[in-house]
Amino acid sequence: MKESTSRVIVGVEGIFLNVPITGLFLFGGLPGFFYFLRQSPNTKNILEAFACLVITATLVCVWRLLLTFIFFGRAKLKSIPLNWWILPYISAGLSLPGALLPGTAIALFGWGIPLILPLVHLHVERKKSTDN
Repeated sequence: MKESTSRVIVGVEGIFLNVPITGLFLFGGLPGFFYFLRQSPNTKNILEAFACLVITATLVCVWRLLLTFIFFGRAKLKSIPLNWWILPYISAGLSLPGALLPGTAIALFGWGIPLILPLVHLHVERKKSTDN
């Protein structure tokens, strides 16, 4: 597939998957968890607040990767340090068990299941730039 076509597809994935999940999480989920943490700071609320911070950092990383590829292409995506890929990979790995463990702090990572598709696409594009 041509790089330009792939960039458009990643852009569509970003619009239809990343934007709604990011909006729901940042404006719906995140404030609610910190409200409950402030009202009753127990262990479960502290773990959920920590998970929210990790998820927020992960969203920043995913958006950086996504926008870099859309606007600058494979070569620039390959030049991004691996540090920007670590949190998205960890969060993607926790999203599947998170969906199966409701009521736990790991369950919050279930928000990331729709974001696995763009992450895999970006990973494949990064590998293509390595192969060339």
